[in-house]
Amino acid sequence: ALLRAFDIPLVPEQVVANIEDAVAAAERIGFPVVVKGRSAGVAHKSELGLVAVALDSADAVRSACSAMARKDKHKPLQGYLVQPMVAGGVEFVVGVKTDKAMGPAVILALGGLFVEAYGAPVIEMAPVSARIAGSMIAALDKKGILEGYRTGRPLAQASLAATLQAVGRMAWALRDR
Repeated sequence: ALLRAFDIPLVPEQVVANIEDAVAAAERIGFPVVVKGRSAGVAHKSELGLVAVALDSADAVRSACSAMARKDKHKPLQGYLVQPMVAGGVEFVVGVKTDKAMGPAVILALGGLFVEAYGAPVIEMAPVSARIAGSMIAALDKKGILEGYRTGRPLAQASLAATLQAVGRMAWALRDR
């Protein structure tokens, strides 16, 4: 609810407790879906086999959830997160880091499986203006991926810039928390 209050776009998701609830959530959302195993303290779920993408049926969801549940018997899952499958874009990480002396900063990085391999993120102090959001994107996207590099298909830079600005507004508004 907090992210929506700041007009930050989100992929719909449902958190469920067990496999049959994951199947029901996937049927409500509509196939294909992504399922992620919920495990406290795990930052990179894909490394542990806790992410399954493009699941196109109830049986595929059941199978993926069962496989995730078997991964580590000593650390049982706290349920599953079910989301619609979103494809055809470029993954980014947008976040906030707060320094006690400097205040909140907005972070932009290329995302996905290789998030750490892409190099350092771009960081700017909050709030973020339209000009700063554009410079963050340009600094990160040196090859022009969002302008259609190698695909000829430009992607939604304006949406990414708006998201950076919204996250910056939220970080600034909540800086004392």
